[in-house]
Order: sequence, then structure tokens, then C-alpha cells
Amino acid sequence: MSTLRARPRFAPRFARFASLSLRVIERDLTDSSPAQKGAIRTKLAKPILAQFKQLLDAWRADPTVLPKPSIGRATTYALNQWDGLILYVTIGASPIDNNRTERAVRPNASHRKNSLFSASVDGAEAYATLSTVIQSACLHGLNPERYLADVIDDLHFRRRAPSELTPARYAARKEAENAVEQPR
Repeated sequence: MSTLRARPRFAPRFARFASLSLRVIERDLTDSSPAQKGAIRTKLAKPILAQFKQLLDAWRADPTVLPKPSIGRATTYALNQWDGLILYVTIGASPIDNNRTERAVRPNASHRKNSLFSASVDGAEAYATLSTVIQSACLHGLNPERYLADVIDDLHFRRRAPSELTPARYAARKEAENAVEQPR
């Protein structure tokens, strides 16, 4: 770490190296149990994170690293989130990043933005409801078009109560039907 303080130009390289090293550790843990992941992360990832924390602290203390440019903002953000960041080391079931969550939330954010261009409040509410149902169906592994066609059909012929037609209950029912149809 003293080399990083003496030669600040190596610091970004170390940050990239630390990130890649943590990713390699995670890649090797894909088939491990949460308990194994926690133990291996504690052994391998914790020292890398400790060095990275020293680097961040050095950047914060360095008067040449200004707080407003990108590196200053990134350093402040990382240090402010540090306690949450290192939790993944001890919680084996926790992923190294939140990419999956970000991908799941992104369509809702775009739908929310698109609904601003609705002609009326009722139209915006209908759009929001429909997009929520579609996203929920996708999260349950359903084909949204097929799901909506079945739901409309069930509602039209009053075969099921609306409470039985939520994406979660629909997916569970379809899974149970498929299990009965498939011979063992």
C-alpha cells in the first residue's frame, strides 16, 4: 500500500485489480453453499477489501484529490457505503453487486417516465397498472401475452375470482398443472 501512496498513478490500477480479483473469487464460488461462500470470502476477499479501504482513506486524506471531480465523488460514495459494501463478505447468500435488482427495476422506471405522456390521469393510472402486472408476470417467469390472454378469458367467463389471477397465484397453478400432466 505504501507504493500506492508514493505513486498515486498506480492507485486506479489497483482499484481495477481489486475489482477484478473480487469478481474472480465470486466466479469460483458459483456452486458453493452460502456458508462456504462466507468462509472463502472472509479468507480471500476481506484482505483485498482492506487494502482497497486503505486506498480510499489515502485518497480522502490526499489534498490533491479534490472532492468534486469524479474520483473524489467516487471515493466519498464508496466510504459512505463501506459498511453495506463489506456485508457481502460475511453473508454468503448475498451477491457481490445489485445488478440483478437494477435490471428488475429499470423497466418500471421507464414505464413511470413514459406514463408522464398520458393524455389523462386515468390513462396514466391504467398504464401504470398494466405495466406493473406485466412486470410482475415477467418476474414470475410467465409469458405476459399468454398470461393476459388467460386472465381476460378467465375474467370474461367468470371461471376464477380476480384474487386467483395474480401472477404469483397463476404461476403456482400452472406449475401444479404441469406437474400433474407430466408422468414420473
